Amino acid sequence: MRAAEFLKSWREEKILLRDPQASIYVYEQEFSIGDKKLTRKGFMALVKIEDMKTGSILPHEDTITKKREDRLRLMRACRANLSPVFALYPEEKTEVYEVLKPATSAPPEMELVWTDGTINRVWVVSDWSIIESVSKLMERKPLFIADGHHRYEVAAAFSKEARGSLGGRADYVMMMLVSTNDPALFILPIHRLVRVPGEHPDTSVVDILEEYFYIEPQESVKDYESLRKVLEDSPEHTFGLYVGSNKKYYLLSLADNKTLERVFGEEPECIRQLDTKILYGLALDKILGEHVTDEKYIKYVHDVNEALELVNDEDYDLAFFLRPTRIEQVKDVASERLKMPPKTTFFHPKLLTGLVVNCME
Repeated sequence: MRAAEFLKSWREEKILLRDPQASIYVYEQEFSIGDKKLTRKGFMALVKIEDMKTGSILPHEDTITKKREDRLRLMRACRANLSPVFALYPEEKTEVYEVLKPATSAPPEMELVWTDGTINRVWVVSDWSIIESVSKLMERKPLFIADGHHRYEVAAAFSKEARGSLGGRADYVMMMLVSTNDPALFILPIHRLVRVPGEHPDTSVVDILEEYFYIEPQESVKDYESLRKVLEDSPEHTFGLYVGSNKKYYLLSLADNKTLERVFGEEPECIRQLDTKILYGLALDKILGEHVTDEKYIKYVHDVNEALELVNDEDYDLAFFLRPTRIEQVKDVASERLKMPPKTTFFHPKLLTGLVVNCME
């Protein structure tokens, strides 16, 4: 495989060098949300792989078979973690980062600006007393996978295949670990674009939505930014809607909270309170029917400008705008070993691949 050849040549040419000592890596990402500047802080380390059904590493998303197979082939060829799994750990205070903080007083070993403007900084921490202190603080904490479910499942599958052949090194996976108390831990919403089947989409959509939602035209709203401000001040389970045929914005608000218990009665409370579940069950499933998972009829986007452009260009008929999922909801669902609907979370910014590589041989 070409990826394995590249990795081998980079190591031989000393483009990539193995650190002489076992280390952990403090990783900061400085980024902007609107006019706010934020810095998310965490550290990369190896974590012992556990059974996701019984262990303390908890997912919140299902994975896709084809993606798992592709990534497993890559891992078999490279025998390396090329990108960390992004996971969250709970703590009442920022104890772990306080231990690591002195290591960041020196200039970072790496600093680079990504194409989206995010500043990425990495410090190498090889002081064994610091590593032991961090390990002790982390040893009983559950880990909630934020991003990288495919990477984790593939690492677990590869670990079973390779057991005994790599000296136990395949029993661990590289993770980026961030406290749930980090003030810069940010989830962005993922919006839904819909192409409505049928010849008269506007009529059918209104009839379907009125069964469960109040539909309020927003005459004063002329762009997404003003819609977002209205959404922020609205009750829970309120959605934005942009209709391509008339270029107008609407608010959809759940007409009766008892609907959730009636329609999703068999679902646990933490699932039926998710906006993505409500939108699917009370709107998208009914609008799209058998096409609800067909990429011809539905598209997921987090970029608002892209969403509006695709609707205005008549590639899609409707744009449903959601508010972000809360960190507490991710923890609640994962703790119950349940799964959220597809594309419920988008942790921003994404981690960069290749800053640190864990080669198993």
